[in-house]
Amino acid sequence: MLSKVIYPTHLYFLLILSTGFMVHVLFHPIILTSSKRDSWVSVICSFVPLMIWAIMIFRLNKKLENKNIFTLINSLHPFISNFIKILLSLYFIFTAYITCKYTGYWAKTNYTFQVPDIMMLVPFIALCYYASLKGIKTISAISIFLLPLVIVFGIVVGMGNMKVKDYSMLLPIFENGYKELFIGIMYSCASFFEIIYLLFFTPFLKNRIRIKTFLPVTVLIFWLSLGPLVAAIAMFGAEEASKMKVPAYEQWKVLTLGNNITRLDFLSIFQWFSGAFIRVSISMFIVSQLFSHKKNIWILSLIYILLTIGVILPWNFESFFSFIYNIFFPVSLIFFIFTFFLLFLLSKKKGDIS
Repeated sequence: MLSKVIYPTHLYFLLILSTGFMVHVLFHPIILTSSKRDSWVSVICSFVPLMIWAIMIFRLNKKLENKNIFTLINSLHPFISNFIKILLSLYFIFTAYITCKYTGYWAKTNYTFQVPDIMMLVPFIALCYYASLKGIKTISAISIFLLPLVIVFGIVVGMGNMKVKDYSMLLPIFENGYKELFIGIMYSCASFFEIIYLLFFTPFLKNRIRIKTFLPVTVLIFWLSLGPLVAAIAMFGAEEASKMKVPAYEQWKVLTLGNNITRLDFLSIFQWFSGAFIRVSISMFIVSQLFSHKKNIWILSLIYILLTIGVILPWNFESFFSFIYNIFFPVSLIFFIFTFFLLFLLSKKKGDIS
């Protein structure tokens, strides 16, 4: 039986940092590539599907409150159980891999261009390994210290750049028809639907999740995507923003406080690594729980070794970005929908499996 060691507040902090990294970092260059100036409209149009998805997850979470989804998966026929565990594990490992790999590209481009990847990424992965090994209680405790600063820095860059934003660059829209709008909605849902991660932490919760707190958290995650996306277009223009690897973090390079304080982009390092750290740690923690109800040092060690090797191996950024754009995001949307229906079917199993 898993220990109930965290409260819903802890879970919300984890969700905002992890999914926030998805919608704030990975998602922006994707949707700007697919939808250009229409990207902000696509995000707004995805709000209704997101709210419906959030309500569906909340209702499913209520069905799973007295059940342990890891035990439920293990209770299936061994072949089916192992197939599901491998499928889920591959996705979470790939999520951690893409997070680390993108972090490497970003750091190399901006701060560590003379530092070998192994010297920058291995210590970071080692910290994530330690956090995953210590468990969800430790990861959630760390998130409580990280998130307030991440939010404060976000407000600073958002408000500080108001003077250089030209919102007229958001228009006109639908210059190329509606195809780009709908493609953008698909990519938006592929990132927002990641809030389904919440269900994997239900077995660890001491108290129930309340709809009156979960929906505002979902709206905050939505704003973490829309706000910086609109700002990027208003500051750089849709065409220029679509060429950037991380439009949200290019905004830091423009920020100045008065006439004498510039180059505040070093603060973005804290923001980036906070989200990446939580995202990698919880992804690998979930993998370890799929194969063991206890903290299994051998499973974690193996998957982290594989992660480290994969991250260090060279991969051209253009090819890597094409993989994320054409494969990872579309597959993510399918994966989230599949996972929802899988957990819905498992919730129908009789008995109090905890």
